[in-house]
Amino acid sequence: MGDRLGELSPCMQGYVTLVRNDLARMGIDTEILYTGRDRGEFGLTMVNGATKAKSFGDSFHSQKPLTAPPAEEGLYKALAFDLGIPQTRSAVTGAVRRYNWEDPRYKVFGQVAGKYGLTWGGRFKSICDMGHIQGPRIARPGPEHWAMTPEQLDAWCRKEIEENRRLLALAS
Repeated sequence: MGDRLGELSPCMQGYVTLVRNDLARMGIDTEILYTGRDRGEFGLTMVNGATKAKSFGDSFHSQKPLTAPPAEEGLYKALAFDLGIPQTRSAVTGAVRRYNWEDPRYKVFGQVAGKYGLTWGGRFKSICDMGHIQGPRIARPGPEHWAMTPEQLDAWCRKEIEENRRLLALAS
């Protein structure tokens, strides 16, 4: 897993940094668990029941055209990332031992994401995904996104996030 920032859309790379920095200032340590998912990882999440996406490319973690040849799959970037709040670490290797998805700090995590107009998985109705943050839910991934160039996808992401932030400011 690791810090796979390169798999995120450039605008989402900026947002993961903002969210993590805000949380760090509050004393909440986070680790990047997932960004983009390739076909194999997507298949595992389906088998494990960890996604509601119906097919590869239908998830904010795999914003890639279904028709793209395997060599071109890396062209399209993810609009989602999953963060974990480590509960214990190995003193020797620094490896995380486990995550507690009921940790109340994930609600703070959701508030920080909302501040930037992002969607927090802890608010999903179909599956509770406490560590998940994605770009706006205004437009669901689909063929119109698969046809976009990486630059167009990034511009769409930035525009939708700014619109979400504007709407949140008006509501408060």
